[in-house]
Amino acid sequence: MNATEAMPCVSVLMPMHNAGVHLEPAVRSILDQSFSDFEFIVVDDASTDGSDRVLASFGDPRIRVVRSETNLGVVGALNLGLGFCRGRYVARMDADDLSHPDRLATQVAFMEANPGIALCGTDIEILCELETDRRTTSWVVTGGSELLRFRMLFDNPFCHPTVMMRAALLRRHAFRYEAHALHAEEFDLWRRISEVAGIANLNRCLLTYRIHDLQVSQIHAARQAATVARMKRMARRDLLTAQPPFDDRIAPLVFNAAWCEPEPGWREVRRVLQVIPEFGGMRAVLELCCWSACARTFLLLARHRPNRPYARFLTRITVHAIIRSLEIVLQRILRRDKRAAAAS
Repeated sequence: MNATEAMPCVSVLMPMHNAGVHLEPAVRSILDQSFSDFEFIVVDDASTDGSDRVLASFGDPRIRVVRSETNLGVVGALNLGLGFCRGRYVARMDADDLSHPDRLATQVAFMEANPGIALCGTDIEILCELETDRRTTSWVVTGGSELLRFRMLFDNPFCHPTVMMRAALLRRHAFRYEAHALHAEEFDLWRRISEVAGIANLNRCLLTYRIHDLQVSQIHAARQAATVARMKRMARRDLLTAQPPFDDRIAPLVFNAAWCEPEPGWREVRRVLQVIPEFGGMRAVLELCCWSACARTFLLLARHRPNRPYARFLTRITVHAIIRSLEIVLQRILRRDKRAAAAS
């Protein structure tokens, strides 16, 4: 590199392995960004389908191809690419998705205005090729640090190819993707970043996320689910002092019902409660207790809306109390059933 060459503001990092027909539109969506101060680090992880020729056809000097002659896998390719990133920010991209034209400009503006935020994601549009290109609603949770840290108790609130990270923080803490979290390596990284800096998800759709039968989350769904479950347990251990297992079927729904308008959220909570047989005759009592707590929390949120951190703190405490109550009741029911079975 020429000594006088300016460092780019953003390093867009995209690993690929035999990306096929999705590669050209994915690359084009980055090159056509309204924000131009970036380098595009593409890690060619031993592709054999001619993807290298697709990249060469662009002839854009912002594209820097790093090729591995052996297949490193997604974790190895990401870490290899991180070593070549020179920008203040590292923006992720996948070779089968589409970044919207203002994505980088919007995220850079947000990061510049919020120096305490080290990780910023965005909302997404889902393009599901498994259902004849049907576009579906997003599962991404938008909001700030408190909401997202709590949400990580139950699931991954970020869509990986939307995130932008501060490169200085990654270097300072030697953060890398870890092989022990394969197929949920990003969830593990978000958890570690959230322990030392602020995180946020913008309430703007800035990426089209493609679902198809060749993506990692489809091919390795079972292993990914197991790793995500382990990441959630670690997030709970870090955030809460109590360590008993949570009921993942109820906790996220109760949280949404307390944070949003109670009535529509509560209908979904009630539906799930009705199909969990372990609750037995206690279901009506649980419904009444949860509804009362959710409604009262919503009133507190409305009253203290100018003080958002306080409102989020109240929500966290309320939902944690509900889940602990559910656990205690469920444990008693299971012990009673065991005693009845032993007696018979």
